[in-house]
Amino acid sequence: MRRRSLGLTVASALLATTLTACVADPPPAVPGSETSAPPQAPTATGATVQVAIDGLGPGFNPHLASNSSSASRALAAMTLPSVFREVKEPDGRVTPVQNTDLVPTIEHPAPLQIAYTIRQDAQWSDGAPIAAEDFVYLWQSMITAPDTVGSAPYRQIESVASGAGGKRVIVTLKAPLPGWRTLFQNLLPSHLVKGSPGGFNGAMREKIPASGAGYLVKKVDVARDEVTLERNDRYWMKPARVDRIVLRKGGTDTQLANSVRTGDVQVVSMHGGPSLLAQLTSIYEVRAVEQVDPRVLSLTLNTRSKFLADVEVRRALLDAVNVDLLTTVGSGGDAVRPARAQVLAPSDPGYVPTMPGRPTQAEAKARLEQVLATAGYSLQNAPIPPSQSVPPTPPPPTTEPAMPSTSTDPSALPVPPSPSPGENVRQYVRDGVPMFLRIGVPQGNVPAFAVASNATDQLRAMGVFASVVTLEPQTVAGTALLDGGVDAVVGWSSTGPTPTERFASRVECPAPPSESGPRSTTTPAPTPNAENDPAATTVGGNLAGLCDQALQGLALDGLRGGPIDLAAIDTQLWSQATVLPILQDVTLTAVGPAVQGVTLEGPPRDGVFTGVEGWSRQ
Repeated sequence: MRRRSLGLTVASALLATTLTACVADPPPAVPGSETSAPPQAPTATGATVQVAIDGLGPGFNPHLASNSSSASRALAAMTLPSVFREVKEPDGRVTPVQNTDLVPTIEHPAPLQIAYTIRQDAQWSDGAPIAAEDFVYLWQSMITAPDTVGSAPYRQIESVASGAGGKRVIVTLKAPLPGWRTLFQNLLPSHLVKGSPGGFNGAMREKIPASGAGYLVKKVDVARDEVTLERNDRYWMKPARVDRIVLRKGGTDTQLANSVRTGDVQVVSMHGGPSLLAQLTSIYEVRAVEQVDPRVLSLTLNTRSKFLADVEVRRALLDAVNVDLLTTVGSGGDAVRPARAQVLAPSDPGYVPTMPGRPTQAEAKARLEQVLATAGYSLQNAPIPPSQSVPPTPPPPTTEPAMPSTSTDPSALPVPPSPSPGENVRQYVRDGVPMFLRIGVPQGNVPAFAVASNATDQLRAMGVFASVVTLEPQTVAGTALLDGGVDAVVGWSSTGPTPTERFASRVECPAPPSESGPRSTTTPAPTPNAENDPAATTVGGNLAGLCDQALQGLALDGLRGGPIDLAAIDTQLWSQATVLPILQDVTLTAVGPAVQGVTLEGPPRDGVFTGVEGWSRQ
């Protein structure tokens, strides 16, 4: 079974002690008019809930596709405030419900305005108020940073204004936005993030610096793939009932089942196959289910690449890989759902596979040869130029670690052997330049690494030389795509919040310079531009870089409430041959009898951590 231990590259395992809150002596809350008295910290009971997860992941920013992991979603659910919360209805539908704990009132003073009133006593765990600047920072970051999830609705914002000492936020839209309730989920502590090295894309690689919800991060132990959270005593609402929650990497199926059986682990939220599900459901009083994750793994071709500008070449290359084999490899033996549509994910209502019929291997090879010949390529023995060679990847450890909590970094996994510079290799050449495809994967993404490695094997069998490049997550979705450092990427994309917003985020392109800058009456965060931040011109989820004005128009109409034909759009997206969907992830969640108040099948974003403040230990 696949164990996706997604290692963090950090120098220290401990977070700053400023994140620690003392239960016995809670700090004073920000004074406010909406509560007669600040909430009292409950008597310390020492209650701890142990949660088994896959690993820590490559980062904790829930707004970045490359940071997507069960750990990042769990931490966001427990530490970051949202204007609306997702609620799963009995029929399975997910609806947004206003979070009155953060914004008691939402008004519409004008047809295109939304006014949020933030609680006076709402504050971050370091004492800074949750204020309009946090809304401004998230808005500006979502429309300027690469690799963002669901950026399209934020581009429909004209301006964000602050009032009432930062406790009133007035958002002016460019046009009607029926999906406005998806805005401002998982607000970030802007006063800490925007001034940190790496900014929006890098500041939360190692920690969530402050909390605006029921729990705060106490410690991150990278070596053990473990995060300890404690009750946030600056939280202005009813305090969490459990003192401490520990997220730690689970072991093998047998080890994990035994930990649940003995009560060492009370909650499970990780990936697994039929064997693990069968073992957990057999344990007395343990409830266990499979729940589809809000993310899809895809292979995306970079249309900025000199090798992939031709749509016929892209189509022939995608036809040359066996997507069913990629799905098997990417699953690692865990439960997944094959993804065979461009817009809808397997978890979406109305999903049906729309992938066109795939050719046989012989047909694909013949078609590839024909297309590349038409494009001016011929098979030759040609040397690999130094600029296109790939440094060798260290071999994996020769022995299995004694404890299953040790992180596994995909950059330490074996890749198909790369030739040395100058070595002759049978490959396609045009005008003396070999076709050499680099497939980039975010460091720490084990399924993506496995899929990319298998794709290179399949392409090499077709005569197309390719290799895998592991890069920092923010680099894969930024400069590596823009400057041609990679010709394709394998990574996660979000399935939320709606298919229309997902489609719009995928096809959006940079606005003209005169239209692209955000406006705000509060002090804005520095706005990146192509001159000081090359990654800034990568827009949201459009990793392929193909700008189709017709599709952008359809997306804009859909965002603004117009009719949208997703079936017709799927056909157009398949014809562009830029994205090959592979699989949708599945998480296995389980709860033992020692913990009460757990939502076993929560909405996709928060999952089992929905309403975590209400958990209690027996």
